[in-house]
Amino acid sequence: NVVKNQKKFIKDISGDLLKMIKLNNNIIDFKSYNYGTTRVNIPIPESYHAIITWLFDKNEEIISIFYLISHLKTYKCYVKLIMPYFPNSRQDKTKTEKDVFTLKYFCNLLNSLNIDEIVTFDIHSFVIPALLNNLVVFSPQSLIQNILDNNKNLLLAYCDEGGFKRYYDKFYVPYVFGCKIRNYETQKIEHLQILGNKHLLMGRDALIVDDIISRGSTTRLMYTQLKENGAKDVYIYASHVEPTVLNFGLLDAPDLKKIYTTNSLWRNVNHPKIEVIKEFT
Repeated sequence: NVVKNQKKFIKDISGDLLKMIKLNNNIIDFKSYNYGTTRVNIPIPESYHAIITWLFDKNEEIISIFYLISHLKTYKCYVKLIMPYFPNSRQDKTKTEKDVFTLKYFCNLLNSLNIDEIVTFDIHSFVIPALLNNLVVFSPQSLIQNILDNNKNLLLAYCDEGGFKRYYDKFYVPYVFGCKIRNYETQKIEHLQILGNKHLLMGRDALIVDDIISRGSTTRLMYTQLKENGAKDVYIYASHVEPTVLNFGLLDAPDLKKIYTTNSLWRNVNHPKIEVIKEFT
């Protein structure tokens, strides 16, 4: 009876929460005990060359990544971590002693694992390369160019000066960019003014380019400014779109025709205005 009760007490429960972490293209079957601690079994790759693909869903996955890479490194595997979305990027600076520098500490954790190669896509913060070893960052430039090639009437609109500086010399089309006025106590953007080739907006379609959309508040401000300056139809490219965008009204904008994105965050959700143009597997 004691043995039976012990088995019942430590019974595995399989969840659907960690299905987007793969090792050499095979989904890892993470399990947990009743109290939530992790149990996982994986075969060591025959060539000792491990490619981990992590499509981020929630911060709790970080501990599973830590366990997995620590185990592989015990066997001296070459580890390549592909993580299209880079977590904690928004907390890339601190203003007071109370602010926790989560991006720095997350990078410290990855560095401690001696990962041989970390591949990511369109990072939100340029602080990351200064904090992280062995980083490779891929640009969405070709995806944006394909959108431009399919609509010759598009004018580019960057949500902020960061986007403008990143892309202004990459595409041979006119552009405008946003200048944000932020309340640093609330961290909310109170106003957005557009600068650049505003006189060319009248009757022309616009493509807003951004790296990430969460609630879409900044994107909505840019949309409003574009429409007030005469833009016709508005399209958006954002590398990372959180499902939370469904709840905050951006998709209800009447002349917003399409949001183009990747499956880095937008998965298992369908909306007629959102189109995945690149999938990470």
